[in-house]
Amino acid sequence: GNHRHSNMSTPLYKDLTKKQHDLLNEHYTFCNPLGLKLKATDKTNSYHKTVASFKLSQPEIRNALDGEKSLKMEKEEFIFETKGKLSNDYSFQVDYMPKDKKDLKVIGLAKAQIDAEGHCAHSNELGLEYRFANGNLKADYRHNRDSSFETSFVTAKGSIGFGAQAIYNLARARFVTYNAALYHNCTEKKQIVALKHESVNAKEYTLGKIIGSYYRVLNDSLTLGSEISYNAENSSTKLTLGGEYKVCDGTTLKTKLNSETKISSVFRHNLNDNIVLTVSHEVDTSKIHETKSVNDFDLKQGISVEFTY
Repeated sequence: GNHRHSNMSTPLYKDLTKKQHDLLNEHYTFCNPLGLKLKATDKTNSYHKTVASFKLSQPEIRNALDGEKSLKMEKEEFIFETKGKLSNDYSFQVDYMPKDKKDLKVIGLAKAQIDAEGHCAHSNELGLEYRFANGNLKADYRHNRDSSFETSFVTAKGSIGFGAQAIYNLARARFVTYNAALYHNCTEKKQIVALKHESVNAKEYTLGKIIGSYYRVLNDSLTLGSEISYNAENSSTKLTLGGEYKVCDGTTLKTKLNSETKISSVFRHNLNDNIVLTVSHEVDTSKIHETKSVNDFDLKQGISVEFTY
């Protein structure tokens, strides 16, 4: 596998609320009024290449062609991965995991982005990831025009865990990100409850967003989740409720609603072993009474077809 760490029970800080986030956000992709995305992929145990990916939107064609090619190879203690986009965004990453230190991972990443005028912006990153008995530690140094040092850790005892993340900007000589999280992961009930703080002000040290989230697998078919956030910067509150229902093998239906009166749904169906169809919709219910005709209806739609071979 790609991860050979012996301790996988405690997630990295960035993944603490990944299940809640994916349940409430993954596959909810909209192009107004209609979008189409095609993706072809060639995938084996050690090789992965996206052949083509492009978007079409009506009534005008915007960014009609965009694609990404990637190559990933594993050899003993190393994982090599390169990515290149038609939008002139390139990256090369090397992961090193020593055989005699299963809980240690060293990451080297180089990025280059070329703008429309031909100017190239470089970014290099060196990271260290270490997993111990009841947690993990991650540190990254990014060298670019706005160089920074990032560190995060997570520690847990039983089902209760705590984590923190900070990014120190060298040019500004201050922390621009300062986050923390407390979570409860009950594997018996298949539920996760998390309370997080996310900083929103990179210039002043202020209270940012307080986010509470919940994730629960009720049975083999139904999963529920919710998120409530309070932004102390502007005293705004947002609530989102959602769920996923497995209709049958290869077919799922997701839906969510939020306090901004928007209702969204995603229908995802495996047409066969190689083709997945995703249809998504979103409607703003607050504007329904203002609608005089079908053309005025505030409906966002998205269609995605993924090919794998």
